[in-house]
Amino acid sequence: MTLISMINGHGFPVIISDRAISEAGNKKPVILPSTNKHTSQNTPVIDFNVKTIIIQDVLCVAFAGNVTGIKQLQADISDYFLYRRVNKGNLKELLGTLKYNDDVSVLFAIGGPEFSNNQIMVVYKGNWLNDQSRENLDVLSCGSGAEAWTKHLVENSGYLDESEISVHFCKQRALLTCISFLNQERQSITNLMDGWGGGFDVVYYDKGVFHRFDQLTYAFHVVKVEQPTQIAPISLIHNSYQNGNAIVRHLTADGYQNYLIPQFNERFPRLEEDPNCISRDIVTCIRLLKDGGSYCDLVVLIWDNDPQAAPYFYTTRKDNNFGVLFSDIYIKKVREAISSYLA
Repeated sequence: MTLISMINGHGFPVIISDRAISEAGNKKPVILPSTNKHTSQNTPVIDFNVKTIIIQDVLCVAFAGNVTGIKQLQADISDYFLYRRVNKGNLKELLGTLKYNDDVSVLFAIGGPEFSNNQIMVVYKGNWLNDQSRENLDVLSCGSGAEAWTKHLVENSGYLDESEISVHFCKQRALLTCISFLNQERQSITNLMDGWGGGFDVVYYDKGVFHRFDQLTYAFHVVKVEQPTQIAPISLIHNSYQNGNAIVRHLTADGYQNYLIPQFNERFPRLEEDPNCISRDIVTCIRLLKDGGSYCDLVVLIWDNDPQAAPYFYTTRKDNNFGVLFSDIYIKKVREAISSYLA
């Protein structure tokens, strides 16, 4: 019960994985990093893990299925490449020796200097759903969330301007789907009851290597249509990585909570309680309210590709009081998006 999705469009692959670990017949309430609260009902989700590993920057492996089988498979793969270079020949040799359980699905994506024009080679085993219904979009997904994820991604892929295709465009397309399901999860546990959700990890391939989307923030605000310039932040979900393990900082008006989402087989050092973080990449969901009720949800993608640029949001401390500040540019862009939508 999971979601793994590889989205390949215009030669810029993106791999998305959810974080939920579920166990049939073992339902209980769980604290969601995406809401900072216990679920209102029992769900089969018992834990959260990062379901992708990156080896030597040029091999990304994604796992779904039985946790015991995944842990053994990941250990075998990591051990094999401990003293070997990642290349097509060694990967082919590894694939001939691996022992797969029927209840585990796995995807290997290999790039690096053996390939040109940002191309990769993909090998997968298990039950995968492949959708090529849209031009320049190839979606390969598995797990209990595969059908819903793929349907939403394909149906909404036309919202972005495709006149300037780049790795940033392909990341944005994936993030639109991520925040849509995160927003659903804040309102309903439907996907969790199917054993998937709990946040997403994003891996993208660019310039011959795989990267984790680090320092990414999902922001949720509320705005009254009658007062469109008054933006009320509800929560910020900041995602960063340490040796492939995710640290989620959930910031609200009431304070903050840090969550550790480790990779499989990972012995993670003690999680620091430091909530301080910054972000230049913010996926913003704005709930517009009208006449006291919900009007619609507006999503705005705001980021800066310059790593030296000032952050759009950052945490502060003054007189031992913790706080969050948004840059003037971020507020301006959010207001412009609201104004354009309401016009």
